[in-house]
Amino acid sequence: MKELILDYIISQFGNSVIDGQRIRHYSYCLFPEKECSCEDIDNITYDTSLIHGGYIDSFSMAVVLIYLEKTFSIKISDKQAIPENFDTINNMVQLVESIKKDQIKLHTFGDSHCGFHECNWNAIKIDNVEIKSHWIGAVTCASFGVRKLGVLNIKEYDVNDGDVVCFSFGEIDVRTKMHILGNRYKKFIDRSVKNYFEAIKINISQFKDLKVMVSCIPPVAKDANDRYYPTIGSNEERKQYTEYMNMMLQRECNEYGYVFFNIYKQYSGDDGYMKPSMSDGHVHIKDARYMKSELLNILDTLCR
Repeated sequence: MKELILDYIISQFGNSVIDGQRIRHYSYCLFPEKECSCEDIDNITYDTSLIHGGYIDSFSMAVVLIYLEKTFSIKISDKQAIPENFDTINNMVQLVESIKKDQIKLHTFGDSHCGFHECNWNAIKIDNVEIKSHWIGAVTCASFGVRKLGVLNIKEYDVNDGDVVCFSFGEIDVRTKMHILGNRYKKFIDRSVKNYFEAIKINISQFKDLKVMVSCIPPVAKDANDRYYPTIGSNEERKQYTEYMNMMLQRECNEYGYVFFNIYKQYSGDDGYMKPSMSDGHVHIKDARYMKSELLNILDTLCR
């Protein structure tokens, strides 16, 4: 982190060149030319006083603040945005680390509904909550339930005790697998969900303290069928499969003591299908406003 910030400071404020000559004194410097050390900015250390040394002023500090927030996925409050915290590289590192220490880290694992481009989880922005989406691929709930750690081992990701993890599988199952089963779909869902939760249990048993969420399957996108997201069965059938599977997911969450992340009703229209205005035009949620509000409620309970 130190090296990253140092490189940024030097590249941002120390490499200005005019007519082939490096500027020896910068217009933003707070000190007279003879009293400053602008020409030595390439030689600054982690403890060099950047503000008192005249390297950065209040405007430059705001630029650095934005850089730190974007680079390290943090939110710096007004109380924290004081010159002392930005005067040296080491001070900036301490600031970032102190914020990240108190930051809630949420990992989502699953198919494309766990985070896809700017859709669903990736569209949620909450101060001091870092959301990391881990797309496992076009993996079904049934496959994860059977192969377990062979499909997903969260130990291989940057997960630590105290983090929140959310599993998001099942949409592919109801969209492409259930129709061929006919009236046997309920038995298949029952078995798949039971295996799914066993796979989750095996994963989280590798840690001492994880807070666990399981996401519902979003409402069916009516008449969605393209080469990227093929569907099998009628709209009504897929809605029926989805509602039954969500019911079973809810039941197992209650049994295991996991949080069921249920935003199904918020995204369903009067006809029971996903509201077109809320989707990405395919099968994903794009407008994350209700996901965000539900997540805030859950985190307030899990992490208070």
